[in-house]
Amino acid sequence: MRLNIYHLVALQGCTGLAVMVFGPVWALLADRKVLRRKTLLVMGFAGWGLTSILMAMLAHDFQGLLLLRFVRTAFLCSGAPIAQSIIGGSVSPELQGRCFSWLALSGGLAVILTSHLSTAISEQPMLGFAGWRFGLLSMGLLSLALSFVTLLTMQEPSGKCAIDDFLPGSVNFLVALRNLKDHWQLRSFRLLCLLGSCCSFSWQVMLFSTLYFQYRGLTDWQAGFATSCGYIGDLVATLFGGALSDALHRRYSLHGRLYLAQASLACTLPVVLGIFVTLPRHGVVSASPYAVLMFLFGLSVGSCVSAVNKPLLSQIAPASHSASIVAWEQTLESTIGTMWAPAAILGLQRIAGYHASHVAIPQMSMGLRDHNANALAFVIFSFMAVAYVCAVAGYTALHWTLSHDLAERASGCKKAHAIEKAHATEKTSLLSA
Repeated sequence: MRLNIYHLVALQGCTGLAVMVFGPVWALLADRKVLRRKTLLVMGFAGWGLTSILMAMLAHDFQGLLLLRFVRTAFLCSGAPIAQSIIGGSVSPELQGRCFSWLALSGGLAVILTSHLSTAISEQPMLGFAGWRFGLLSMGLLSLALSFVTLLTMQEPSGKCAIDDFLPGSVNFLVALRNLKDHWQLRSFRLLCLLGSCCSFSWQVMLFSTLYFQYRGLTDWQAGFATSCGYIGDLVATLFGGALSDALHRRYSLHGRLYLAQASLACTLPVVLGIFVTLPRHGVVSASPYAVLMFLFGLSVGSCVSAVNKPLLSQIAPASHSASIVAWEQTLESTIGTMWAPAAILGLQRIAGYHASHVAIPQMSMGLRDHNANALAFVIFSFMAVAYVCAVAGYTALHWTLSHDLAERASGCKKAHAIEKAHATEKTSLLSA
């Protein structure tokens, strides 16, 4: 099955739609304690594994691949809100950056392996399967094994049977919408949704970097290596970003994590300029310069989500809504970024004159390869420049909105406590009389 750039854009849109629909559902199940968080994780892992195996065995056309990708993402998006609920409810704010970074670190290791290996083996036969089918089959079996290990070894973080706290009729779509309404009152939540959209959008655009490197003359192995270097940089930033974020939080309180985000993102634009503007003008076809710059790109953006955004979301969310706030952030991020980004990318590609082709890149004429490479460079650099300028501006504005939202939250808690105390005193006086 050979996919062109339009198919890849459609797959991205499908992924965003699944996150938008099913993310709040998983969060509602976790926050309302319908099932144990352990049970939810087991269900998510098992569903992801089974759908990966079905994709490997049954996807023979693009429509079938698109449908199974949607179902697979519906299970996959369970991890983030459940993890947010566990860490937000059991870890102090001074250590949350480190915990979220370690969580992202484990995912980054998997992405590095799969991004490099999938590009290298995608067209190679493996044990009687096409390379990409063999990769999906392997990931599906590993996911089923993880589900089984989680079922046997994980202890429920709450220490209490979550199902005992379930209130009949308390789980419906209106509850999820009320949670969204509460979160939307927070200026910082709205701003973090926009920032998440910018970061998500930039990563979606950078997915085309592998194709761009292939157009520039790099082999499949070299293109996969250069792309994986970006994930290695992201991994290094994640490894050290959490501890640095916590240290800055202890030193500068609310503003510390924001200083980290502003400084790291300010370094991104020069790197992107070097990848898509400077190197092509010098006719570079070696993988080494692209690999170094991709590493620096990952290093500059890797700590923002895990070491900054997740701890901030946990800090502004009520304890009973720690899962729903990250799920709704992901949903709105997908709505704002993932859903309209594919159409914007395709529109700009038409302006740039990109020509889709079903012919393998090595078999294309040099003129077509150069033309498509220049078109992709224009699209990627244009969107990345806008996204990261907006991101730096957004993190700057958070210096004011965070203080305001936390002050309002503290004031609201004091009022609620005073009302509760007055209500209890009134009842006590009446009973005494």
